[in-house]
Amino acid sequence: MEFKISRTSAWYENKPCNEAYLKEIIEKDERGFKTFEEHDEQLPIDKKWVEKGFNHKILPANKKFDCEHIYREFKKDVWTIKIDTLDELLELFKKYGSLIIQTSYENDDIYEIEIYDDWRE
Repeated sequence: MEFKISRTSAWYENKPCNEAYLKEIIEKDERGFKTFEEHDEQLPIDKKWVEKGFNHKILPANKKFDCEHIYREFKKDVWTIKIDTLDELLELFKKYGSLIIQTSYENDDIYEIEIYDDWRE
């Protein structure tokens, strides 16, 4: 299974560990505006909603938003690691220390492993 991988002490541009490789993912961007025009009116310093990304649409209410809201996607390269067994995950833990496993901020269909090597709260 592939995981996005990051390191608390490093910025996303930096390779977080020797095993990491770059892979293109789809980043999902959802906002609480009911229309593209509402976004553009309330955030005039930002580009128009449809000028960035692709697959622009209005989504129905879901677990994040209790009403219709705007959505778009971006292609993005992220650091990725392949972990297929619990033993491989434990080896990563032994090599790098504490790990946090969570869904990715960019796309909640993607799991992320964060090498927790610095304070971030």
